[in-house]
Amino acid sequence: MLRIILVLLSISVISFNPTAANANGYISDNVYVFMHTGPSAKFRILGSVVSGSKIEILEKSEDNTYTKITDDKGRTGWIKSEFSSTTQSTRERFELLQEQFNRLNSTKDKLSQETALASKSNIRLEQHITRLTSELATAERLKQETEAKLVGEEADIQLKWFIRGGILVIISMLFGILVTFLPGKKKSKGNWA
Repeated sequence: MLRIILVLLSISVISFNPTAANANGYISDNVYVFMHTGPSAKFRILGSVVSGSKIEILEKSEDNTYTKITDDKGRTGWIKSEFSSTTQSTRERFELLQEQFNRLNSTKDKLSQETALASKSNIRLEQHITRLTSELATAERLKQETEAKLVGEEADIQLKWFIRGGILVIISMLFGILVTFLPGKKKSKGNWA
C-alpha cells in the first residue's frame, strides 16, 4: 500500500510542471472530453467538458500529453492536451463571424440604399444637364442669328447713310450749279464819285 502511494506521489511530482503559466484556452471542437483527477486516463473521471467550452489552462504534464485546467463550471482537473487549444472554438468564432457578417450585411444594405438614391439623383442631374445643354444650344443659335441680323442691319444702315450722303452731295452740287445761273443783282451806278 505504501508502495502505491509512493508511486502515485512520484508520478504527480514528475508530472507537475511549475513553469507553466495560467492561460485561457478552449476545448477543441466536436469532442466531449472527460476530465480526470490526475494527468492520466488511470485517474478517476471528475466529469466531462463540452466542446468549445472556455477553460483556464493551469499547467501541462511533463510529457505534455495532459493539461490541468479549470473549466467554465469552476472544476479543476486534467484532460488530454490534444483536446485543448489556446485559440477560440469554432462555435465562438462562428458567432463572432456571424455578428460581423450581420453588421457588414446591414452596412451593405445601407450602402445599397444610398447608391440607389445617388443613382436617382444622378439621373435627375443628367436630365437637368441635358435640358440645360439644349437651352444653351438654343441660346447660342439665337445669339448667332441676332449677331448675323446686327451685321446685316449695320450694313443696311451704312448703305442708307452712304445713299443719303450721296443724295446730299448731288443736291448740293445741283444747288451750287443753280446758284451760279441765277441772275445776280445789278450794280447801280451811284453818285459816289
